[in-house]
Amino acid sequence: MKRVKGLLIAALAVFGASTASYANPCEDIDRVRQLESLRSVYYRGGALPPDPSETELASLRELKAETNLQEHATFLEDAFPGNEKLQAIAIRDHDRDGVRDYRITKCGEFRENDPDSDCDRVANVLDDSPYDSTATPGTKTCEGEPDWHEITNDHNANGLPDQIDWRVLDASSSARKRPAEVQEGLYRDYKIVLVDRRTRMPAAMAVDLDRIIRDIFRDQILPDFPPLRVIATDISVCGDGDTYGWASPESSTVHVMRDTTTLSPILRLEVLVHEIRHTLQYARDFTAADLLGFRTRNAFDSDGFHAYARSLEWRADPKPDAQSRAPYRLAVWNCDDDETDYPFDLFYLDREAKDWISDWGRFTSSQRKAHHMVDEYAFTSAWEWDAEYTAAFVLNQIARAASRVCTPNQARVLRRRLRNDIANAWDYYHENARGLDSYENVIASQFHVDDATWDALARRFLLGSYPRVCRG
Repeated sequence: MKRVKGLLIAALAVFGASTASYANPCEDIDRVRQLESLRSVYYRGGALPPDPSETELASLRELKAETNLQEHATFLEDAFPGNEKLQAIAIRDHDRDGVRDYRITKCGEFRENDPDSDCDRVANVLDDSPYDSTATPGTKTCEGEPDWHEITNDHNANGLPDQIDWRVLDASSSARKRPAEVQEGLYRDYKIVLVDRRTRMPAAMAVDLDRIIRDIFRDQILPDFPPLRVIATDISVCGDGDTYGWASPESSTVHVMRDTTTLSPILRLEVLVHEIRHTLQYARDFTAADLLGFRTRNAFDSDGFHAYARSLEWRADPKPDAQSRAPYRLAVWNCDDDETDYPFDLFYLDREAKDWISDWGRFTSSQRKAHHMVDEYAFTSAWEWDAEYTAAFVLNQIARAASRVCTPNQARVLRRRLRNDIANAWDYYHENARGLDSYENVIASQFHVDDATWDALARRFLLGSYPRVCRG
């Protein structure tokens, strides 16, 4: 199974294909899916934005005609063939703060880019009317972040806006009701919003997220943590449906895909820990200037993370021929997979990352263990390595806790089943991380979880995945 979980490296790259060689990646455009992504860009069932004005359409035509924008115009036309209305919406900057409202996938699906598109200080996800007119468009005030304490449309006075409130949405539903107190509590205590987009968040996942944030990442994710504001369920971020999760710094959102909702609790834990770990990485470089760079040209200053990565034995060397990125003048492209524009070469233990990937393919299982390699995916970048080894730490701690809550034989069975299931799913070997210096002394030192909490987590995630082995 191909395992794709949100490469920051890919997100950092810039659209740079030439017009001559660029091929349309989406021959059969799904217009219904495009509109549904636009209707659910902030929350499920939202209103579509206003149609473009004649002025917007005229500006679109002028920009597409510019000689130096032909490659970008080709991308826009491929994404929305012959549809000027959607093309104009795709490049819209509603409050004229220099930040496009949306990010666009290669197949013309919409994602959030500006978290407050109407400059009213209310985050789009918490605003029942995110497309209101802007009082002072184009001013410096519109460049700032929204106030995540502000909401609209809270008729039941429970602290959440009705358009995303599970107490409201699930009240008359025949489907199983979700723990509204979890959704309310995460927003109340952390200002983290759980929201449905094109997939309904299951009740179990909401509780999983609550435990991960409160218990596993305690003392790391604090109230009002800027890089993590929204956790949304969707069908895909990049438009190709093979993704488990994606962490988006431009909108402080962790996206969780439909495939993840169907995983066993212990496998889902690995994905959720991995994606949330990315937000802690972003926190090392999360300034207003960095955010503006990412939202306007997909360029994120990673000096802080690179400094941390050195403690993990990773090194980022600036490429001598790296080019600075100009802001997009048409659509901001989401999920570019061209890594050649990343302005650093990455090395792990003084060897290029690609060499470690090659080693994974040729090494025996014993050699992989001797080199403490958990999977091939970890060596795609320092970000993915840190996320994968963090997830391995959590899995190893939970497997260790099994020895405290079950008999020795039951614990062995649990560890074996976990080992087999996660290897079969992703060719991933969490136990290989043990003994590696950076894992034992850098990653482990960041967690402050007592044994009683690990035991409780083992009961939920491990015993919950294999309920017939041990009752705990």
